[in-house]
Amino acid sequence: MTIQTLAVDSGKYATKACIERNQGNISTMKFLTRMDEGKENLGDLDSYSVLFEGKKYLVGRQATSWDPNRSKKSDIHRVSTYTAIGNLVANGDHVNIGIGCPLSIYMNPKSRKAYKEFIVPHGKQVSITINRKPTSFTIKRSFVFPESSGAVYLNSEEYGNDTIGVIDIGGLNANCCIYENMIPKADVNSMFTLDEGGHILTNRIKAELESGCDIQLNDILMNKILRDGFIHSNPEKSSSIISKCKEEHVLRILNECKKNGWPIENMKIVFIGGTSSLLSKEIEKIFPWTDLSISDSYGDYVNAQGFLKETQNRIV
Repeated sequence: MTIQTLAVDSGKYATKACIERNQGNISTMKFLTRMDEGKENLGDLDSYSVLFEGKKYLVGRQATSWDPNRSKKSDIHRVSTYTAIGNLVANGDHVNIGIGCPLSIYMNPKSRKAYKEFIVPHGKQVSITINRKPTSFTIKRSFVFPESSGAVYLNSEEYGNDTIGVIDIGGLNANCCIYENMIPKADVNSMFTLDEGGHILTNRIKAELESGCDIQLNDILMNKILRDGFIHSNPEKSSSIISKCKEEHVLRILNECKKNGWPIENMKIVFIGGTSSLLSKEIEKIFPWTDLSISDSYGDYVNAQGFLKETQNRIV
């Protein structure tokens, strides 16, 4: 029996996971948090055919269904979490696991316990078949952390005795929370969630480009267009449209922070999440005091790596 330590950050857009290997090396994996019941993987490397508790699922890029519910207490997040674990551990392993949960759930001890018991209960033996490979693992110890807290755990030396704001711009939402001495502040204005994730931004930019440049764009091109910052058929106008949409996106987040009374002029705001990297220029221009260094260092895995570090600290 081998005991493994790992962490899973199952977001509404993508599931990220990491595990500590020999000599401190970290292995990671990521796939889209989508799941269809009764379907099979047709050979896509970023999708998985999963058999769990007698039901067949297609998980990942080829699936089409996602969960809009902010609670995340759902089969799609449970199966995605087990799929990530099953891909990273060997058959028969025992695991120490850290996961994230929505802030509203984390701040309620009863809800947090129920969430933990639903996703990663202590002692649970999980049997799952992934792409026709059966795997069984046992949850030895489990820990639940507030989503978006990964940055705080990764940089505890700097943030441990400070008050900071964390803004996690993911694929579908932007989660905003003030941490004081590494603990989320409990008052209602200190934490909120906006429907201002990267997917929302992409759809806005696509609509504005199609209208302003009189062109029809395929969704498959949008990631490239966002990376380039323009479309080749109309570079000057498209560049202006994209820049305007990105600035407006960041301004909406800034205005919501102000509306909730965040002291942004005198409090460092730490940005994480894949979309934060895309918006780094606009963030540094609009927010007065920002820190993007954690996002630059860990990319999409800030929360997963932070959960892993804190899980390691707690099992010692």
